[in-house]
Amino acid sequence: MKEPNVLVKLEKDDFELSDQVSASAKTIRFLGIDFQRIFMKRTGSINNTSNVLNINYASIPVIGKVLTDKASSYALYELMYQNEGYDVIFYPQYEIKTTKPFLGLGFILNITEVKTKARLGKLK
Repeated sequence: MKEPNVLVKLEKDDFELSDQVSASAKTIRFLGIDFQRIFMKRTGSINNTSNVLNINYASIPVIGKVLTDKASSYALYELMYQNEGYDVIFYPQYEIKTTKPFLGLGFILNITEVKTKARLGKLK
């Protein structure tokens, strides 16, 4: 059976854009483990009786550059959490500062601070 065409074309006029907003996040990893978030897990679910719907609950819709660093993901999460009601992040800009205070060895202690700025969009 052939899959239907699910292409959706969106234009700039389809969104209400916010002013530029910012958020930050910080990770402290000791021996490669982030003890602040080791036992914390934020999840969501959708009540669905059908097996047809497959949704990735962990993704935040971003148009532009997405970094794979966990601290950057935490900063994007904070950006959406602090500004409720928006659907997508447009072209985030990152400022990343990494500190390795123990003899410059990052595998012992690594502190990463990420500040992100972006415009948020809401579908009309």
